[in-house]
Formats: sequence, structure tokens, C-alpha cells
Amino acid sequence: MQFWINRWGISLAMGISLSAGVLADGSVVDKVYHPYVEQLEWELEWRAVQAHNAPSSVEARQSTHRVGLGRAVSEFLFAEAYLIGREGSDSAFSVDAW
Repeated sequence: MQFWINRWGISLAMGISLSAGVLADGSVVDKVYHPYVEQLEWELEWRAVQAHNAPSSVEARQSTHRVGLGRAVSEFLFAEAYLIGREGSDSAFSVDAW
């Protein structure tokens, strides 16, 4: 029994330490959603992530902005739409995806 608890604890510690630096699609995971939907729920969301690259890089500073609007369609389904854009070091803004 003692061996099983120690083995479980070591596995848990390794899993937590390895997942600390995980990237998704080349970018940092900045929000984790909860699975609960409330009736008549609306959501307006704006998130910005700024990346600092090497100073010698052409894209030394780049920001990614996400604007989202969501609504509960039913008590089990929530629909969301996003606009995703980038702002480079030259302060030009472009919409990348929607």
C-alpha cells in the first residue's frame, strides 16, 4: 500500500511539472473554459497576448487580440464567434481569422 501511494505521488508530481510549459498550436494557453451553461447567458470577451521576440528580430513586439461574443442557445449549448487580429511592431493591425 505504501509503495502504491508513493508511486502515485511521484507520477502526479511529474505530470504537474511536465505540463507547466506546454504550448497549444505554438501559443500560450491563456484561458480554460468551464463546461457549465446558464440559460439566457451572454458573454462579451476581449483578450490580448503580447509576445516579446529577440531585439534583433523584425517582429520585436507582436500582440494578438481576440474579441468574442457568445450566447447560450439552450441550457446545454453555448455558441461563440471570435475575431482574431494581430498588431505588429509597426502598429499596423490586421484581422487574421474570424
